[in-house]
Amino acid sequence: MKDKLNLILLAVIGVFAFVLFFGFILSNIDRDNKLEAFTLAISFVGIFATFGGAYLGAKIAGENALNLKEKEIKYERKKEYIMKHHKMLSDLESKGFNTIKQELNKWNNNLLNENEQVYACVLSIKEVLKQIKSIQNEVEITDIICENKFKEIQKNIETFEKIKWVNGVHHNLDALGKKRVNENLINDKHEIFRLIKKIEYSLDGIPKYDIYELEKGLR
Repeated sequence: MKDKLNLILLAVIGVFAFVLFFGFILSNIDRDNKLEAFTLAISFVGIFATFGGAYLGAKIAGENALNLKEKEIKYERKKEYIMKHHKMLSDLESKGFNTIKQELNKWNNNLLNENEQVYACVLSIKEVLKQIKSIQNEVEITDIICENKFKEIQKNIETFEKIKWVNGVHHNLDALGKKRVNENLINDKHEIFRLIKKIEYSLDGIPKYDIYELEKGLR
């Protein structure tokens, strides 16, 4: 904003300098018509301003047309994607895909901030990962991007399940068993956090266009 004001100020000063300079030169050439000399200088400024305004208007119109065209292209791409993969997107939504992602993020962040409840966080993370594996098995993935992302997720889930004390986390443990597992999981929680964060990144890479987003296409 400050740069624009400085530019406008320089332009105004330049106009005055132009009028004074050329007006002075022309008035020295024809000393009997000094007023006409300054009028002529101002006329030159008016001509340049007219052409400059026309150029600026054309430039703005061109940029607006280009932006609108880009929006239309994005809109058409989204529309084509949704039409092609409508069933997959609908099935993902019906399985609570976005809610599952939020739950995974919540428990993973809690894991990093907890020492006393690492066991509970890992137990909840395991439950969410079961839901993700279930989605992968129950939803027909028709998009190659989604397919590759789910492969990445499956690979990281398998790595997560190989962590020694993760396998010791289940509902049937008594209080003493939970305490023992919790103490051992504390040493692994940063590794677990990084693995789950990788899964989150893969989940975020799965396209999630819906009809409501499509309607925003030309806004």
